[in-house]
Amino acid sequence: MFDNSDDMKNLFTILILWRDAAKRLTVFLLFSLSFAGCLTTTNEIPITMELSASALRFQHAGGQQSLTVTSNTNNWTVASNASSWLAVTPEAGSNNGMVTITAAPNTETSLLTATITVSGTGIGMRTIDVEMEGVPLRMTVALSSLNFAAAGEQKSFDVASNTAWEVSHDAPSWLTVSPTDGMDGGTVTVTAEANPVVAQRTATITISSADLEAQSISVTQDGALPMLTVSTNTFDFRASSEQKAFNISSNIPWTVSSSASWLTLSPENGSNDGMVIVTTEANSTVAVRTAIITVSGTDVAEQYLFVTQEGTVASPVLTLSTNSMNFASAGEQHTFTIEATTSWTVEPTVAWLTVTPTSGRDNSTVTVTALANPIPTIRTGAITVTGTGVPPRIINVSQAPLIEASWAMSATMTAVLDASGHLSITTTAGTESMPDYWEYSRIPWNNVRANIRSVSIGDGVTTIGEQAFSNCASLASITFAGSVKSIGNRAFYNCTSLVSVALPNSVTTIGTGAFFGCRSLATFSFGYSVTTIGIEAFYQCLSLVSISLPHSLTMIGSSAFLSCTSLDNIAIPYSVTVIGNNAFAACAALQTVTVEWDTPLIVPENIFTGSNPSTAILRVPFGRRTSYETADVWKNFGTIIEY
Repeated sequence: MFDNSDDMKNLFTILILWRDAAKRLTVFLLFSLSFAGCLTTTNEIPITMELSASALRFQHAGGQQSLTVTSNTNNWTVASNASSWLAVTPEAGSNNGMVTITAAPNTETSLLTATITVSGTGIGMRTIDVEMEGVPLRMTVALSSLNFAAAGEQKSFDVASNTAWEVSHDAPSWLTVSPTDGMDGGTVTVTAEANPVVAQRTATITISSADLEAQSISVTQDGALPMLTVSTNTFDFRASSEQKAFNISSNIPWTVSSSASWLTLSPENGSNDGMVIVTTEANSTVAVRTAIITVSGTDVAEQYLFVTQEGTVASPVLTLSTNSMNFASAGEQHTFTIEATTSWTVEPTVAWLTVTPTSGRDNSTVTVTALANPIPTIRTGAITVTGTGVPPRIINVSQAPLIEASWAMSATMTAVLDASGHLSITTTAGTESMPDYWEYSRIPWNNVRANIRSVSIGDGVTTIGEQAFSNCASLASITFAGSVKSIGNRAFYNCTSLVSVALPNSVTTIGTGAFFGCRSLATFSFGYSVTTIGIEAFYQCLSLVSISLPHSLTMIGSSAFLSCTSLDNIAIPYSVTVIGNNAFAACAALQTVTVEWDTPLIVPENIFTGSNPSTAILRVPFGRRTSYETADVWKNFGTIIEY
C-alpha cells in the first residue's frame, strides 16, 4: 500500500524500466534496491471512524438533524431501522462526510424509538439511538358554563382530546350526562330535569383525565315560575259539623284564610304541595250560609274556594228499600218501601206491572203486582219513582219464564215444578231419603232454581238432601210431611226469601248450615223432637227475633246462631248439655236469655261474644241467682233475675 503520490510515481518508473530491462538493467537494480529500502522503513496507518453523536432526540413535530462522520475509510454505509418515519441521506460515503437525518412528525402520544447503524470496511458497526417525543397530551372543552331552562332540556358540549377522559357531576338527582367517558374527541349530552321550585339551582360538571388538569363547566338552571293552584273551587257542607279537605299544588310558600268564624282551616300556611282540612261548625239556623277561603302566595294570583253550608232544614230525601225485584212466572205480588221527605209518584214502564199507590208523600209501602208470564223467556221492565227536588229512582224488574219441569230423583222419587213456581217432592216407596248433592251441578233443578217459590215435601220422604235447595233465592215457603226426620247440611243455605219455617214433630236433626244466610227468616218452629242443632245452622239469619228451643234438645253446635243481629229473646231448656263456641255470638240486639238449669251449665267463654250480655237480662230458676252470679260467662249478664 502506498502512502503518497511519490510512491505511485516510483511504481510507474519501475514499470517503464521493466519494459526496457535489457537496456537499463543496471539502473533498474539500483532503483529497486532503493525502493525496497523505502518499504521496509515506512509504518502502516490504521482505519478510523468518529461520529458526532451517539444519540439523537426529536420533538414530536419531527425535523432534521446532521451527523458528522469523520473517517479515513473509503466505504461506509448508514441505515435506519424505522424507515417509516426516520430517513437518512446519504446512505453511503467515504472518508469524512455529513449525514442528514430526517424524522417525520409523530401523531401519536407515545414515544418513538429507532436505531441508526453506521458501518464500513475495517471499522465494524457503530449505532446511534434515536428517540422522538410523542404528541403532548391535551384535553380542551369548548364551554365553561351551561344554562338550562326551568322546564328542563338537553344541551351538549364537545371534548377535544387525544387521550381518555371521564365526565362526572355533583347533581345526581336532576342532572345526567351521556356518555360518562370517552377516548379522543367526543360530544357529551347533558340533560336537566324540570326544576320544580322557584329558586335557581346549580351544579358543576367535571371533565378529567389521569395525566391532565381537570376542567369544569358551571351549570345553572333557572327557577320555575311561581305556581299556586287548588284542587277545587267549591265546597258544599251539611248543616251538621263536617270536615273536608282540598289539595294545594305549589312551589312557593302559601297561606290560607277564611272569611267566616264558623269555618276553620288547618294548617293555615305551608310550602310547596300540601293538604288543608276544612272544618265547619254545625249550622243551627235554617238559612244557608256561605264563606270564602283565600289561598295566597307571593307573585301569584290568589285562589278562592266558595263554601256553602246547608241550613238545618234538610234537603228533600227519597230512598227505596230495593233497586230490583224478581217475580215468578205465574205472577205474584211484592212490596217495597219508600222513605221520603217530599211528595212522589210511582209508574211502571210495562203493562204487565201495576202499582198501588201510584203517588204519595213521605214514607209509604208500595205493592207491585206482576201478571203471569205467558212466554217461555224472561221478561224485564222497570218502575220509576220520581220525587220533588230529588233525582228519579229506578227499580229494575224481571219475571221468570213460563216453565214446567219434572225430574226422576230415583226410581221411586220424583220432583215436579209447575208454572207457579211450586216444587213438590214425592215418593212411591214407603220411606225414602232425598239424595245428597255435593255439587250444585248435580241438583236436578239447579238451572231453574230462581223460579222456585215454594216447596212441599211429600209423605214418606225422611231426609232433606244435603244442599238440595241451596241458593233458591226466591223460595218463600216450605211444607214438610210428618215423615221427615232430618234436615241435611246446607239444605236451605242462602234461601234469602224464606220468611217462616215450621218443622214437623218428626224432625230430630238440623244439619250444619241448614239455614245459613236465610236473612229474611223471622220465625222458626222447632217442633218437640229436635235433639241436635248443627254448626252454623242459623248463621246470619238476620231477621230472626225470638227462639224457644224444645225440651228434646241436647246439643247446640258452634256458631249455631252467630250474627243473628235481630235476635233479642232466647229460651234454653234444661235438656241442653252441650253448647258450642260462639253459639250466640254477635247477636247485638240480645235483651233476654232464659235458662232452666238449677246448676249453671259450663259453657265456652265466647258463646255471647259481641252480644252485649252486660246490658241483657238473664232469667234463672227460683233460688238459683247466687250460683249464676259467680258462674263463668253467666255472671257477665248485667241483670240476673229469678222466675
